[in-house]
Amino acid sequence: MKLASYTESDQARKLTELLIKRGRQINFVLFSFGLLAYLILLRPEYVRYRFFDENALLTGLVKREYVNSGHLSKLTKQYRNIPWPNSHDWMESELKGSGFEVYHQYYSVQDPTGGPSINGSNLYGILRAGRSSSTESLVLLAPDNIRNDYNYGIVVLLGLAKYLSTRNYWAKDIIILITGNDTLGAQAWLDSYLGFHTPGIWREPLSGRAGAIQAVVNIEVALSEGISFVNVIPEGVNAILPNLDLVFVASRLCELEGINAGFHRKPDFSDQHSSSLLTAVAVLSHQATGLPFNNHALFLKHRIDSLTLQILPENNYFPSGRGLLSVARSLEGILRSLNNLLERLHHSEFFYFMSSPITFLSIGQYSPFFGLLVAPLILESIRQWVLRNAENVEASRVCKELGIPPLLNIPLKHFLSLLFASLLSGSLLYYFPSFLLFLSIKLSLLNLTISLLSLIIVMTLSAVIIRPTFTELEHHVTCSLILFVTAIGLYGLSLMHFALSLYLTLLFSLPLSLSTSHSTVSKLLLLLCSPPLLVLYSCLFHLYLFSSTSQPIEDALTMAMEGLTLAYRSHFISGAWLYPMVTFFVFPSWWMCWIVATGKIKKAADPVKKKQHSD
Repeated sequence: MKLASYTESDQARKLTELLIKRGRQINFVLFSFGLLAYLILLRPEYVRYRFFDENALLTGLVKREYVNSGHLSKLTKQYRNIPWPNSHDWMESELKGSGFEVYHQYYSVQDPTGGPSINGSNLYGILRAGRSSSTESLVLLAPDNIRNDYNYGIVVLLGLAKYLSTRNYWAKDIIILITGNDTLGAQAWLDSYLGFHTPGIWREPLSGRAGAIQAVVNIEVALSEGISFVNVIPEGVNAILPNLDLVFVASRLCELEGINAGFHRKPDFSDQHSSSLLTAVAVLSHQATGLPFNNHALFLKHRIDSLTLQILPENNYFPSGRGLLSVARSLEGILRSLNNLLERLHHSEFFYFMSSPITFLSIGQYSPFFGLLVAPLILESIRQWVLRNAENVEASRVCKELGIPPLLNIPLKHFLSLLFASLLSGSLLYYFPSFLLFLSIKLSLLNLTISLLSLIIVMTLSAVIIRPTFTELEHHVTCSLILFVTAIGLYGLSLMHFALSLYLTLLFSLPLSLSTSHSTVSKLLLLLCSPPLLVLYSCLFHLYLFSSTSQPIEDALTMAMEGLTLAYRSHFISGAWLYPMVTFFVFPSWWMCWIVATGKIKKAADPVKKKQHSD
């Protein structure tokens, strides 16, 4: 490449000199332009507005027929008065009375953190389609409780069940599933239905089955009246998203029934740009974790379009709000729309993020500007390689005269040893909890967090104590390759998990590109973006976005410990990437840069020059 060659031409020399002298300023400008581009993209004139690619979905938007509010009120009273041990019997009798085939499934989950086994049961009913031979099915899903309290979504499903059985236009089987223990019950049922096996989960085989699952709607309703806002949650495990048509159908039907729809926060139509910005930040921060917070998230792993409609008290309870009837009618419309499909949803977007209930950005809009954010790592990598060439011109000439391949003159020893040591450190972090379990030490929130933090602190301090020594040539080559590998890792991650990649890039790009300067400021920046502090920043940011607290530091520390345990458990049960991504990519990348930034540099004669002098 001309940019990486020191003596190609006058134009290349000028570019090279500019990169060497003003490289860090160029990095800052490009990063700023990338950040500014995302802020501009969220303006109303640049976002894309709601549309439906699949016309077959429009059927349910026309008319809803369910009006039996009295039956819902009766079920609500019964649900409140029935004690918990008998609630499954009551649900079973209601489903059977509505014409559903009802089955139970028992399961047991071995806690990956070494806790006691979690036992539970799932209840599900199947309404056979009157116009087909059980080749396809739709799933209505509800957890048996929300935060150890009532889930009135169960009342909605039971009330809707009686209505569904009276209609003869269903072309797909309808499954109503009520799961125990949040996502654990859903995972056990899904494994049995699809024929998969998750280590640590024992479950009974299913006694009744329906057709191939086409779509899933999970419903969580924490209050029975005063409903004014529904949180539409499309994110699945590892930020997999359903087809955009399903998201728009659900949000539009809720609006038609008088319930405002939003994504993790209420929209503010008085200031559309700032509201879109805050919504996009909330959506991306939720996606970045990639953890299964809701039951529907597990189905998306298997390319089954699904979402959650969540109604919580903190976003609701207005005396003039709607009741459970509006929720049931919205759900009826979604079912009728999906029932009209002749094939899986495939026309609309699968890579997007929402900025409001009616606007979004697609991958074609947001992905080009990601390159500007990663540019500091790439350009600094090239800059270090150019400096290596500049210092090694004479050695390259001697290699050419002696017939030595140029690659043999590149000192890769330090880079390869650092790469091996960093991956070994990441493996130690990854397998350390399993080692504690092997020693019969229970992984509580406190001792798991303290153990992993102690390991990270020891590894960080070891770099300061050891302080490896580099020659200038070795330093340039090592820095160039570390930054290049990190940039490629972020690019690759952005294709599979854009939200997490964007979050890491915003925090890592500039500090890591400055790690080559050996200044006190660069070391301080690196220390401030160390993995433990990144976790703390993430928790503080989450508290700022989604809740108000008078003790942010204490709540953030508690959330960090709970999040660490959840990430570890979700990785082994649900296949979430967050835990291995931190241990095998985030920590090794940061640790290598920290080693280079704290190492000593000495000037040394090139070995090829020594050989030439001896000859």
